[in-house]
Amino acid sequence: MARKTRFNGSPINARQEELLEQAQALEREMARCKRLIAEAPQRAREVEERREQERLEQNERRRQRVVLRANTGGRSPFDASDVLHGTQDGDESGGERPTKPRRAQRRAARTQLAVMLVAVMVAGAFVLFLLIQLIQHLG
Repeated sequence: MARKTRFNGSPINARQEELLEQAQALEREMARCKRLIAEAPQRAREVEERREQERLEQNERRRQRVVLRANTGGRSPFDASDVLHGTQDGDESGGERPTKPRRAQRRAARTQLAVMLVAVMVAGAFVLFLLIQLIQHLG
């Protein structure tokens, strides 16, 4: 005959142990969250310093390209935009040049030019049509 296994604890004790484990897990999670909150300002400073350093390095590389271009005589009269937006020693107000908006502006200008050319061609065709109608009517 099968023996009954002996039960080591009551359901109440098992529930208490389960709740105790949950409480410990919550305490660990709270400690982790508090640590993250305490470290947040330091991490924000580090990120800001890294961005500032990258911006300074990018400005230095840009300045070196401008100097190299000026020294090699490879500057075209049409390259005035980088002179206007260039940075000088100690001048950080130039910031990053917006390359993508310029591309977008050029694309929009080309689209506008194409639309205007089509409109002029349609208007010219309409005037030509009216002129032919006038000549046929008079002739």
